[in-house]
Amino acid sequence: MILTDAAGLFSFPGIPIGPYRLEVMLPGFRTSVQTGIDIIKALRGHTSGMAVPTFVVDAPGGGGKLPVSPDYVVGREGDDLVLTNFENKLFRYPDPGGRLGRVE
Repeated sequence: MILTDAAGLFSFPGIPIGPYRLEVMLPGFRTSVQTGIDIIKALRGHTSGMAVPTFVVDAPGGGGKLPVSPDYVVGREGDDLVLTNFENKLFRYPDPGGRLGRVE
């Protein structure tokens, strides 16, 4: 049984722990991909990793469901990968010889 209150909040009492797929759609309504990414980014750092959903888009023309996530790689500084977190703080992660973040 799915319950909702006057504020539109949902609860799923009594369902077993496990992965679930939740789709919320309304005909004629579409939000931007950026809004979805912003929601996922807001959940990270405040929600247990197992509870953060995967945001996917259904690629047109039979492309399938593709995961879309916030980009936490800012770039490189020498052998360090420069990353940002959910609070937009920057961090240098040692990655000697790595290619990720390099502009070629």
